[in-house]
Amino acid sequence: MEHENYLKKLISLCLENKLIETVDDIDGLIDIDGFNFTEGLAEIPQIETAIKWAFENDKLHDFYNEYWEEVFLNSELSKTILQGSIEHDNSMLDMSFTLRRINSKNKYYYKVEKSGYLANDIWDDDYFFETTSDLLEEKGVIEMFKDKCHEISTNFDEFDEDVMSENGIKVVFYQ
Repeated sequence: MEHENYLKKLISLCLENKLIETVDDIDGLIDIDGFNFTEGLAEIPQIETAIKWAFENDKLHDFYNEYWEEVFLNSELSKTILQGSIEHDNSMLDMSFTLRRINSKNKYYYKVEKSGYLANDIWDDDYFFETTSDLLEEKGVIEMFKDKCHEISTNFDEFDEDVMSENGIKVVFYQ
């Protein structure tokens, strides 16, 4: 999605979900260091201007993280990059991990969603998995994601491929 459409959807999503309800809320939710409020501008246009400025200046990192699960995770702005699962003969131990991306104008923020018994405890990163400033770096982020899934499946390299195979443990990736 091109930046202009992405920004329109972001502003619309923020207003619909009342993420920023007043001008006073802006400073607490968005890193506005360098932003100049327009005196006399009505509240909604001021909020829209602040969101646009934050998007253009890549100042949405904390804002995206704050509302990730509540709003952005299931929005059009969140793109699923890759899904991985660790499957065991004992299905109670199956885990799934999904690498997702959201962005501002020049930054790409990657976050991992987790499900399954112990998945949150094992993959204990609740902030962004990675942040890049070039979409071409996404291949490296995908490789890091795959490596982390493999590390988890081997109990952080405690077991080798033979032990995993003998115990019916496999890692599968799909889009």
